[in-house]
Amino acid sequence: MSILLITTVVLATFLLFAILGTPLAYSLLLSGTLGLILLDGVEGAAFELASAPYSTAASYFLLLIPVYVLIGMLVANGGLAEKVYRVANHVLRRVPGGVGVATVVACAGFAAVTGSSIATVATIGRVAVKEMQEFGIRAATAAGLVAAAGTLGALIPPSVVLVLYGFISGESIGKLLLAGIIPGIFVALVYAIYLMIAERGSADGPAGRTVGAEVHSGMAGAASAGSTGSLSSAVAGQLDSSESGSDRSSEGDVGSQADRIPWEAALYVLLIFGVVVGGMYSGFFTVVESGAIGTVLALGITIVEAKRDGRSVPGLLRDSLAESMSVMSMVFGLLLGGGVLAAFFVFTRLPNDLSNWATGLDISPLLLVILLLLILIPLGMVLEPMSIILILVPIYHPIVTALGYDGIWFAILFVRMIEVAMITPPIGLNVFVISGVAKGVSVEQVFRGVFPFLLLDLLCVGIFIAFPEIITFLPDAAGA
Repeated sequence: MSILLITTVVLATFLLFAILGTPLAYSLLLSGTLGLILLDGVEGAAFELASAPYSTAASYFLLLIPVYVLIGMLVANGGLAEKVYRVANHVLRRVPGGVGVATVVACAGFAAVTGSSIATVATIGRVAVKEMQEFGIRAATAAGLVAAAGTLGALIPPSVVLVLYGFISGESIGKLLLAGIIPGIFVALVYAIYLMIAERGSADGPAGRTVGAEVHSGMAGAASAGSTGSLSSAVAGQLDSSESGSDRSSEGDVGSQADRIPWEAALYVLLIFGVVVGGMYSGFFTVVESGAIGTVLALGITIVEAKRDGRSVPGLLRDSLAESMSVMSMVFGLLLGGGVLAAFFVFTRLPNDLSNWATGLDISPLLLVILLLLILIPLGMVLEPMSIILILVPIYHPIVTALGYDGIWFAILFVRMIEVAMITPPIGLNVFVISGVAKGVSVEQVFRGVFPFLLLDLLCVGIFIAFPEIITFLPDAAGA
């Protein structure tokens, strides 16, 4: 059989398994194994299968995945999301569209320590959509904003998706993590400016009221959702309404605890982010060391917050560890399956052949890069981000670097586009998540509400293409 025919059979087999609902790790493994058998026989495939899983997983930098996953689970279960939202809402309550801007800030802050789009949408959305509605923002716009702002989790470190991209492509993971910071903040600012213009009258909400009167902190743990690509946890919040005024305070009273503005939550988020990113940027810690220290810090904060809220510390830690193990099993299963398929691609020399073919095309290199990015949107509707990275990065990355473009720059664009796919009709995953956690908002309404933010996302990607320094400035300055 020819290489082209074998490759076609392998890709068709993968798609068939995926359509039949086979777990993606198994789909990658079985299709890659079939390709190796067709190329080199059963004995040759067996030899490769004996070494490929170990060579894929035995990487020092992959320690970042369990480290970042555990940080996310501890922070999510510790209840920081709702507290960060309360702080942001209090600070920005007088700004036009302030409650919407507060949602963007809270999503960015929570994403900065979890690296998870799904966890951010599920956690912040449960509180924020109702709050924005009470301040005059339409339900569709409120839900669309949360769905869009949740995508910041893949850019702002710690990001499991960027770690995986760096591992597959060979780019510096430290540089990738630093490169996502400015684009993530930039997108958040664009969202905020749009809201301040579009919702000028929404600052005149219930007088003297803060989100603290509505939200009693307390998270009920996280349930792993294996079909998502980043730290995939749908976090369910336990919300207790309490009738209260704006500034009552009495120690030991539940209502007053809900009213208190938890300023320490913002400090905790900044502290974790500063340790993880500042350690890398300064060179004082390695990438893995900064992640490990950030985990210890998140553990300490979680224990302090659990005791403050009167919750069981052993139970919270048990849940966080169990959920982390579930997510890590999913991630490493995908890695092992993807490693076998990648081994097949190496034997076929498909990435090199496609790279040579692409560089020989009589079209503008920039146009080719844009076309490669646009392909990610329909793929992102049916495949999870990690699967897209495992399948396409070994093909895309050599093409883009052969065209003379910076691999770090393209990596951020790649990750941003697969996150944009998570809010793109008709199968944007974040849209379905927010529709599920926000009562009374249909999927159709969320898609209508998310449309302006989808256009803003595409505008931001265009700006990043036109001005690559936005992405490359921090990694170049750090010299990582």
